[in-house]
Amino acid sequence: MKNKKENNSFNCYLSNAKSYGQLMDYNNESEDSVLTKRKLVVEINTLKKSLSDLQIEKEDLNMQLLQQFKELKRSQKNLNKDFHKGLEEMMFILSHKVRLPLTNILGLANLLTNVDNSNDENLAYIELLKASAKDLDNITKELGSFIYELNHKKETTSK
Repeated sequence: MKNKKENNSFNCYLSNAKSYGQLMDYNNESEDSVLTKRKLVVEINTLKKSLSDLQIEKEDLNMQLLQQFKELKRSQKNLNKDFHKGLEEMMFILSHKVRLPLTNILGLANLLTNVDNSNDENLAYIELLKASAKDLDNITKELGSFIYELNHKKETTSK
């Protein structure tokens, strides 16, 4: 009987030893998985912080973009005002300064076609024609310069 008890004890011991070994393996796996989970939690928290930082940076960039867009609109509005003012000034030059020498030239040309004029009268008319033509040439140059400056101002403002 003693032998049977010892045998049972020994078997019990062996089964406990196997269970203990399995338990130790399980504990080792648990410790590894806990460490892995902790690492994952730290990584997730780091990623959340990075995402939060990126969202803040995105909001800041959106605000900067909005401010630059508003500034661009203001500049465009001012440029349009300057451009329209320039067009009005050009219209004034065309309707007043250019038309005066042009009507002078036309009137003098009509006087020259009159057959009753003497050579001295015709020479005087020709001199007046030349003066009006020079005035018209100067005004044309002035108008060209004005248009160049207007375009140059538009280009420098749009940059």
